[in-house]
Amino acid sequence: MYSSVSPDNEAVYGLFTRCNNTELYQIARLNGHAVTPNLTKDYLIRIIIGEAEPPPDEHPVDPWRLAIMRFLIEHRRVLETQITCPAKSFQEDACSGCLDAQVFCCLTNNGPDNYRMISQFKK
Repeated sequence: MYSSVSPDNEAVYGLFTRCNNTELYQIARLNGHAVTPNLTKDYLIRIIIGEAEPPPDEHPVDPWRLAIMRFLIEHRRVLETQITCPAKSFQEDACSGCLDAQVFCCLTNNGPDNYRMISQFKK
């Protein structure tokens, strides 16, 4: 059915072909893969079903996700009553489920001073 997809995974591969690239990207990210939105649909499906390895590079937004959470953890006493998103768990990986656009929204909507302070937590 699909070239170079194992026979055991053909049916699962077929289910994912109904998803668009954005959905596949989000599924792969939610499964912890450091994928980028410019990967092909075929490659994203293969990563999701375990037929391909994700690129070895770190996702370019992940350091910002961690910086936001490190900032929040550092300032927890002041911020804990104000946070309503998954970051309220104060776990370092809490932003990993957020879309890239949400991460940049969190960085920019809180003013240039907070951006500067958060950037100090970026490694």
